[in-house]
Amino acid sequence: MFAYAAIISIEPTVRAELMEQVPHIALFCQENRPSIPYAFSKFLLPIVVRYLADQNNQVRKTSQAALLALLEQELIERFDVETRVCPVLIELTAPDSNDDVKTEAVAVSGMLFFHSGKTRLIGGAH
Repeated sequence: MFAYAAIISIEPTVRAELMEQVPHIALFCQENRPSIPYAFSKFLLPIVVRYLADQNNQVRKTSQAALLALLEQELIERFDVETRVCPVLIELTAPDSNDDVKTEAVAVSGMLFFHSGKTRLIGGAH
């Protein structure tokens, strides 16, 4: 119930706090995958993606940080990045987007590219 209230909260600090907790929740979901399969992909990732486009700068920054933490910890599937995250980042770079939002989206895209190459190299070494 609290998580749902935080998701729809009007208060930016509540949404930002939720984003700070997402990597921890995702790790819990990963560790308990047999009990709660696809919980992260189905419930948490859409929130992170939604907040990448939030009007509040603090919420956007914490969602970007959460996304990067998820990538670094390898808690996000490549399929989800390609089908859910990348389309939103592309949309955020549209000509009518705010310049700060465009810059942030390009920076996050660069980190996604870096991590996807890193993952490919790690996966190829096995």
